[in-house]
Amino acid sequence: MRARLTMRGRLLMVLVAVAMILLLVPGLAQGDAPDRPPRTAYTVEAGDTLWGIARRVAPDRDPREVVDQMVRDNRLRGSLQVGQQLLVPVPTG
Repeated sequence: MRARLTMRGRLLMVLVAVAMILLLVPGLAQGDAPDRPPRTAYTVEAGDTLWGIARRVAPDRDPREVVDQMVRDNRLRGSLQVGQQLLVPVPTG
């Protein structure tokens, strides 16, 4: 006798598959691209701004590009919080 999945069992399998895809795809999308500089962790301190951090970690680059990269890499929305961990470009040179 062959076991058959009920409608509820099929639905559960589909939901598990969708959940796995949603968990894996964002991680794959954020993988290191060949044109993306290496990054390191930075802990936000009182008074820090994205502009200030950008100028400190990449003094030889246009701060606007570095800020844009940090916003994308960290999916930032709103203001920075003290103690927040950010991925920032590794200084070159």
